[in-house]
Amino acid sequence: MEISTLSPEDLGLPEKFSHFRPAQVDALERIAESDKKVILLQAPTGSGKTLIMAAMGKHLDTQVLYTCHTKQLQGQVVNDFPNAVELKGRANYFCLKGGYTCNECTSERGSSSRRLCRDCRYQVCLFKIRGEEVDKCPCNSECPYGLQKRRAKQADLAVLNMAYFLNESNFAGDFSGWPWVVLDEGDLTENALMSFIEVTIT
Repeated sequence: MEISTLSPEDLGLPEKFSHFRPAQVDALERIAESDKKVILLQAPTGSGKTLIMAAMGKHLDTQVLYTCHTKQLQGQVVNDFPNAVELKGRANYFCLKGGYTCNECTSERGSSSRRLCRDCRYQVCLFKIRGEEVDKCPCNSECPYGLQKRRAKQADLAVLNMAYFLNESNFAGDFSGWPWVVLDEGDLTENALMSFIEVTIT
């Protein structure tokens, strides 16, 4: 169906967006028709670029990974689009062990560095069944960070900050290969890339 005949409501977007502006329709049509791997959308503040991004994902029926540079902007996108799933770094989630963040947790962080309950430096979730130690940390399946990360990976619209995205896509690999990746505030991307790979010598 032609995007020009659709409203935000037709695409399942929030009611607060009553209609598309002509410039938004034009941008969506160009994006939908493009066969390019990289598309640059430049428009003034307040022109509705975020709505274009969300509508594009709905119209093309594809997952969209949205990245920006501040937690404030992340929160704004999540507030505007209830279907969006925000993911922050481990330090922003509290561990099940209490008093620690998920960044301080020593439970399993992948098959390449398998860590078990008996390896946990906190020794607060070590438990036994029938007197035998169980080598599976409950934090692996119930970790607040892990649960949110799984939600984000399955979401239609995942919202990450740029620093986290670069780390995850280059090391963990969990957010590489998405159909659509939106780099908001593209003019700041070069600095983010340089910060990611820089080495400071003192």
